[in-house]
Amino acid sequence: MSPIDQPAIPKGATMLVTAANGFIGSNIVDQFLKLGYKVRGTTRNLEKNAWMNKLFDAKYGPGKFELVLVPDMRAEGAYDEAVKGVSAVCHTATNFTLSPNPREVIPDAIQGVLKAMEAAAKEPAVKRFVLCSSAYAAIFPKRNTHVTVTADRWNEESIAVANSAEPPYPPELSFSVYAASKALSEKEAWKFVRENKPGFVLNTVLPTAVFGGSLDPVGQGFPSTSNRIVALFNGDKEPVAGLPPRT
Repeated sequence: MSPIDQPAIPKGATMLVTAANGFIGSNIVDQFLKLGYKVRGTTRNLEKNAWMNKLFDAKYGPGKFELVLVPDMRAEGAYDEAVKGVSAVCHTATNFTLSPNPREVIPDAIQGVLKAMEAAAKEPAVKRFVLCSSAYAAIFPKRNTHVTVTADRWNEESIAVANSAEPPYPPELSFSVYAASKALSEKEAWKFVRENKPGFVLNTVLPTAVFGGSLDPVGQGFPSTSNRIVALFNGDKEPVAGLPPRT
């Protein structure tokens, strides 16, 4: 039997997905609901993302999905209420502004992860914590350059670039800053587990650029990397061509 047939968290349990309205977050919510779980999702704007309640109520029945407000993921106790009674946390929230300013992006990403983990550690029901990291946390790929990536590899190059950057920050610094934010926030997550020994198992997932369809083109639009495909369809190659090499 597959892990889906023998899950670590029993079907019917409630999962918490942070930034549930985002491109990755919303698709995670959809998959959890499809597998028979209940989902509580966090968002910074309940009114703007009311489309989620309508979509998931119609698709899976009322009472399966709940959208809750977390206006600032960096705030003390940001997730304390949202995490109550959930069995697992899937943390996708991060600073994805692609700002070239490391003094804004990196602290945001790190604090968002730590506040979610602190809340999860205080909730006895939480048995799993999944951090949506990034392939850039391990490596910033270069064309025609072969590198072996192991569990011990971190993107120290991007961390060094971000740490040494001085204002004014050029736009081309944005990908290195984003990569550094993912590497450093994941490092902090593993450090939290080592030092605090919470009652949950931490797993990290390191996707590269994610493409796919919008769950609700009208209500959700085309957020994040899904918008690059829309641009390409409309004849604008730059958003896709400007992406770094894939791993």
